Amino acid sequence: MESTLERIGRAFVWWVTGCLNSHHTCAIGLPRIAAIIASQWWILSGVFSSSQSFITYIRMPSKTHLAPVRLTAQHGTYVLVLKCHRPSQVRIGRLGVLELQRGFYVYVGSAFGPGGLAARIQHHRQVAARPHWHIDYLRPVCDLVEVWFTTDSAHREHSWAKAVARLAGAGVPLSGFGSSDCTCKSHLFFFTGMPSVRSFQQRVNTPVRLSVSEHAAGYRKLAGTCPV
Repeated sequence: MESTLERIGRAFVWWVTGCLNSHHTCAIGLPRIAAIIASQWWILSGVFSSSQSFITYIRMPSKTHLAPVRLTAQHGTYVLVLKCHRPSQVRIGRLGVLELQRGFYVYVGSAFGPGGLAARIQHHRQVAARPHWHIDYLRPVCDLVEVWFTTDSAHREHSWAKAVARLAGAGVPLSGFGSSDCTCKSHLFFFTGMPSVRSFQQRVNTPVRLSVSEHAAGYRKLAGTCPV
């Protein structure tokens, strides 16, 4: 259903189209240009949908989700979406034993070191020979499906963890996971089904981008995907 702002945007564009037509500007093609803008009104709704920040996902007139982009060496905050295929147990260093369930695990982290997001996600793609972070213990038993991220200098890890915790169906599988140096209950969350990146986007006031892996095809259909 259209929001009030979206309805205003649509009405404005059609009003412009009528004005152009009434002034006989067909010779320079302005009515046609305005009509095209009117048919793609979702561009305006994307630009004006947030008074605090520009929403960087592309709302396409099809069944696509966020337009995927490639990771760079820029700094930023990220979310890993991992798929666990079978129940098991895994020891997370000195934190304790994590009872794995079949479903999706969502981990929130940040990348402000050398190499930025590209280097950090490359690390997460692989199985660490010598685990360093809590997530390194989980990676051998889960597939990396998606990465949600932002590229800026703000440390959003803790606010993003709270946003993920408020998503429908979120659970905390092990307190203290990834949050031993902060007051957050956990930076790891469990979902029985694929978590919604759009719902997450609606809960944060920052641009969120998406990168997907070859494992994503079976869980969420995306057009024009690029590898993590």
